[in-house]
Amino acid sequence: MTAQNEDVFDVIFGKKPAIKCIDDITDSYAPSLRLSFLRLSPSYNLAVKLLSQRKKLDNPKVADEVIALYELPSHQLKKRGFYKGNQEKFNADQRRKLLEGFQAVMDTAKKYGDLNDENKRKLKRSDETYITSPYTNYPYIGLIGVWNERGQSHKKFLRDLEVFNKWAQDENGFEPALVLLVPLRAPKSYVKKSVAQYLDEFRDPRTNPKYPEKLQLKGKRIHSEVILKKLKLLICRYMYPNKTLWEIALDLNLSQEYTDRKLDQGELDAIDKSRLNIITSRMLLQAKTLAENAALGDFPVTRKIRIPKYDTEKTLERVGKIWPDLKP
Repeated sequence: MTAQNEDVFDVIFGKKPAIKCIDDITDSYAPSLRLSFLRLSPSYNLAVKLLSQRKKLDNPKVADEVIALYELPSHQLKKRGFYKGNQEKFNADQRRKLLEGFQAVMDTAKKYGDLNDENKRKLKRSDETYITSPYTNYPYIGLIGVWNERGQSHKKFLRDLEVFNKWAQDENGFEPALVLLVPLRAPKSYVKKSVAQYLDEFRDPRTNPKYPEKLQLKGKRIHSEVILKKLKLLICRYMYPNKTLWEIALDLNLSQEYTDRKLDQGELDAIDKSRLNIITSRMLLQAKTLAENAALGDFPVTRKIRIPKYDTEKTLERVGKIWPDLKP
């Protein structure tokens, strides 16, 4: 048995290294990225707050609070074609559509819970344990291989084990699991009792066995590395408010073309900087779009949608909850 004051998962699998700089964020597993975008989304966090307070959208004060999240200066909304003529506020039809969309955000928040508060999450798990699986994969039990079945070669079993290990780690990100020897002639009652004892010993005591509904990823081709770059851009936009977009783009190597050009020339000219600003601005909008579509239950999707206000202070506070060791 493991010592009582030790976390068995930390002992077996080791703690994840602390995220101290933006380059340390390397997890490109799409369901895990979904969680990060949700935790940064202003609409998702407002939905979690309203649910915790047991407030509903049919309350006029609650509706006003939701609408305020999407209010921008009227000239900006006119420029984007949302306000017409002398319009200065959302009309009744626009309010209705915004509230209908926000109900979908509330539904997503009911499935995932408060991802920024360990005490309020649907499943209580430490950041040192595997964070994505409880929210994305219903626990799967399957056959890895059979030892010495009908005299088969031991090499076949070892190959099966190696194939599973590579598949589970490289493609599916399976959570920690027990690998047991179960004699085929053992009585079922004895097998059940033995498995239960091992589960009691090794199961993470913080785990809630009631898994929330799995939300499928959207899209036929999911380029996780590109999504990860957009997540980093969203973080850096608020971590480095005094930097221009083209400077952030070079720091993150968002465009290899401009990174190579800077290395060749020593410095980008004014035209290159302007073009890179435009490219980065579009990518930043896509990052926010990913977050808000995730809040609606669709990820990774960049479907055009109303983007709420991203408050710098609150966004940085959320970043600090996800990666407490991350420093500018």
